[in-house]
Amino acid sequence: MGILALPFTAKALEITDGPIPALTRQKRRKKDRPVIPPGASGLKNFASKCSGCQLCVSNCPNQTLIPSDKSLAALSPILSFERGYCRVNRVLCSTLCPTGAIRPITIAEKSSIQIGRAVIDRSRCLRLSEDVNCSARSRNCPAGVINLIQANGGGKLIAVEKERCLGCGAREYYCPVRPTSAIMVIGNVERQNI
Repeated sequence: MGILALPFTAKALEITDGPIPALTRQKRRKKDRPVIPPGASGLKNFASKCSGCQLCVSNCPNQTLIPSDKSLAALSPILSFERGYCRVNRVLCSTLCPTGAIRPITIAEKSSIQIGRAVIDRSRCLRLSEDVNCSARSRNCPAGVINLIQANGGGKLIAVEKERCLGCGAREYYCPVRPTSAIMVIGNVERQNI
């Protein structure tokens, strides 16, 4: 059986750490501000109420909730997008919290809660640095808020509509750049409705 050759440039291979980045798992990024579950009202309130019981982590259908790695109170759940993203139609974590750190929300409520916002590292983005037509940029976003726009000089830029971004992590998860994606979700200090 031969090795599948993909049309990546040398720089893209350097950025992605291999010819088949979509089949390799991303490494977890250190974030200055963690992304907390949609039913939480804010970082300070969440950290003070969460007991670290792990009910939400162990029952997360998307495997995006993980125990905190010192960026919050011990064992408090944070969202991490190496294995998936926080789907708008899933609210199980909000129904399990025994302390009220994550309050119950409906699917309709969740679709209007901004838990963070996507930020693009333009130096690592294949579309911008290599002019590769990356499909992760143009699909996989429930809100459709990361778009390619025309720049003043005639080139293309990628822009995030910050007011509409939910922070669900879909684009961070699907980004093919390795070892860490070129798109990262930064958590909000306080939950915001959009």
